[in-house]
Amino acid sequence: MRKYLLKRLLIAIPVLIGVTICSFIIVNLAPGDPVDMYVNPDATLDQIEMTRAALGLDQPMYVRYFKWLGELFQGNLGFSFATREPVMDLLADRMGATLLLMGVSLVVGYLIAIPLGILSAVKQNTWIDYLTTGGSFLGVSIPSFFLGLGLVYIFSLQLGWLPTGGMATLGGDSSLVDQIKHMILPVIVLSASICGNMIRYVRSSMLEVLKEDYIRTAKAKGLKSMMVVIKHGLRNSLIPIITVIGMDIPKLIGGAVVTEQIFQWPGLGQLTISSISSRDYATLMAINLLSAIAVLGANMLADILYSAADSRIHYD
Repeated sequence: MRKYLLKRLLIAIPVLIGVTICSFIIVNLAPGDPVDMYVNPDATLDQIEMTRAALGLDQPMYVRYFKWLGELFQGNLGFSFATREPVMDLLADRMGATLLLMGVSLVVGYLIAIPLGILSAVKQNTWIDYLTTGGSFLGVSIPSFFLGLGLVYIFSLQLGWLPTGGMATLGGDSSLVDQIKHMILPVIVLSASICGNMIRYVRSSMLEVLKEDYIRTAKAKGLKSMMVVIKHGLRNSLIPIITVIGMDIPKLIGGAVVTEQIFQWPGLGQLTISSISSRDYATLMAINLLSAIAVLGANMLADILYSAADSRIHYD
């Protein structure tokens, strides 16, 4: 296992470098210029060029990339063009909020989806199965921005039960209860797509396993149905479920961008939108790099969970 993980880490290095090259080119070729934030609309060409030189934007793209890469190897992500703060500090301030939102959404989504997927498979072709399957398709089909705005309109504007956005009430005591109230709506939005996707995979995987001979043998021996489903059925259907979990983590990062913007959640998603608007190249590069690391880490975690779920899988 150690050799395999070391090999995966070594493979990840050129992958990350390739991601940074593509991200750097796309970010710098996007319309707009960060110089516009520093000069007046009536600035002369000389003033614009002086500002561009001060920001280091007068150099060729490949020169700027290798300078950025050299700083990255030294642990420096540069400075934000928008706030002039170190990008590392910006990420540190926002990362906790995003990890909290994503972590709670994953836990809530899986706690709902996995039992419902198992129940749908066990009760195949019954009203429970139809209701669960229909709900899963509904969760996958509704766009997150539409669902988020609909929840805000119903529960915040009409009923007044929950706040419209933010992480805590301004001027409030920032208690745990207050934070939970602010998390309910964004967690529902992120968990909806997770539940819809996971329910279908759990149901499909469980249906295949429940048709196996060893399941019929376990039932013939007089084992309780719940024990057969959980101990024999679920355990042997974990491989495709783990695969979906590894895919959900990167998808959740993209979903957090829209959700955090709708609910004004002070995380990396909201920082991404503001960085795009201000053409903050350094911050965008750092967020793209962090997202790529999260994707590679999720894939590696899935491989580790494969061997933990199935003792027949070895990475020698």
